Amino acid sequence: MSDEAKKHQLPMIARWCVMLAFGGVTTYMISSATEPGIQRSDLLIFASGVGCIASALLWFFIVALQRSLWWSIILLVPLLNTLVLPIFVRYYWGEGTRFPAFLALVGIAGEMIGALRLMVGTTPSLV
Repeated sequence: MSDEAKKHQLPMIARWCVMLAFGGVTTYMISSATEPGIQRSDLLIFASGVGCIASALLWFFIVALQRSLWWSIILLVPLLNTLVLPIFVRYYWGEGTRFPAFLALVGIAGEMIGALRLMVGTTPSLV
């Protein structure tokens, strides 16, 4: 690994926090679904999409804390963060925000697929 890549790598405790956030949010979403007609595969797709988005937001917040206190404060404001986050990602694209941006896109795609399958309800089972 190059020195440039090592400079932008997350500390070990931050990596564990991101992984625990993904697992915790996904588990919570699966366990809180009480609808009897929901297929497990649809629920897993939707819950993992939400978990990807939550872990990407945590990752962005950790990177923002490493860069500036102002970025991290702005990312905590609920509606303002949706406006400022693309600017932050573009500004720090080569400095640690590339992978969480792709993780968030995968999460959004999974959430859309899962939500559409849950709304339609008559789709055949994936498994």
